[in-house]
Amino acid sequence: MYNILFVCKFNRLRSKLAESLMRNYIKNKEVDIKSAGLMLDPIRPFVSKEVIDVLKQRGLKVADEKSILINKQMIEWANKIIVVSDNLSLSMFPPEKVEIWGVKDANEGDTYGLFLILSEIEKYVQQLTNRLNRK
Repeated sequence: MYNILFVCKFNRLRSKLAESLMRNYIKNKEVDIKSAGLMLDPIRPFVSKEVIDVLKQRGLKVADEKSILINKQMIEWANKIIVVSDNLSLSMFPPEKVEIWGVKDANEGDTYGLFLILSEIEKYVQQLTNRLNRK
């Protein structure tokens, strides 16, 4: 089994989009996928309605609408840790496991901005799934 962990700051936008896209694209059943955030937003520890709506328009859904806080077990579980954001410290991650996509954050109320982020992440996901589907 090959385990992929997508990480962003709050696990409300970028890592959730990446996880949803990856679940849609991957054909290799020997790949497991999770997402998490480095911290939880105490006011909104969940995926926003706008993000869910953008995914629905693409025929996708989130695996879990609740934000998930990263922990040591997840880091140990992952073969690959993909940092989807551009605003995180990488010091807690083993360098040999990390891949950085560096996607900028967006206002969750900006539907057009969400679609742009989804498109950017989708390009990365397509490249990753092409590599994994060949294994």
